[in-house]
Amino acid sequence: MNNSAAGDFAVLLKAGMSAKQAVFYNLLSSILCLLGMVLGVFLGESETATAWVFATAAGMFLYIALVDMVRANGSKCLIVLLIDILL
Repeated sequence: MNNSAAGDFAVLLKAGMSAKQAVFYNLLSSILCLLGMVLGVFLGESETATAWVFATAAGMFLYIALVDMVRANGSKCLIVLLIDILL
């Protein structure tokens, strides 16, 4: 078990999970990480799939940034925030 997995395990235990649940979710996270890497390698072979992956990732980053800005400036309207960004 590496330091990251041990840290994740400790956080899961602190969140109230049993040791068995924490091991299960840590293992599930590791398996899904490996599957994501394999999927990424296969999608990287296709030119059109690569464009879609980049577009989706860019959209997610924009969404997260905008949600954070709207939450920080709760009194401003979303349209006003977008105009502020563009100017």
